[in-house]
Amino acid sequence: MHRALLGGVEGTCITRVKSEKRTHEYSIILGIQESVHDILINLKKIILKSKNNSCGTQITFLDPKR
Repeated sequence: MHRALLGGVEGTCITRVKSEKRTHEYSIILGIQESVHDILINLKKIILKSKNNSCGTQITFLDPKR
């Protein structure tokens, strides 16, 4: 029942993350206290709004150096 209800809900969310030079989610990043795993969990909490009503996949880049 839970899947049926969620299947009818449209929305935007992060489904995949690609990081350079990280071989697995339990890697560490120098200068960052959290593990990559913790960062991924926190990314799932981000609420996104999409102006585009299409149901397709969109690619977005995040550059924390800027």
